[in-house]
Amino acid sequence: MLGFKFVENIHMVDKKQAKTHKSKRINKKWMKRYGYIHIPKKDVFIMGDMVVGHPQTIRMLKDLN
Repeated sequence: MLGFKFVENIHMVDKKQAKTHKSKRINKKWMKRYGYIHIPKKDVFIMGDMVVGHPQTIRMLKDLN
């Protein structure tokens, strides 16, 4: 697409706590118990002739074309 190479990087994610609590003490315990969920970043980075992004984001860009 327009001479750009698309590079998929599965590590471009945001970590978010799966379950949160108002209390700092309880929140810390829940962090250990329930862990984190990974949310794909919607950002892409353009480096020269390469576009780097999460595979879902790259797929969305290709579908727009």
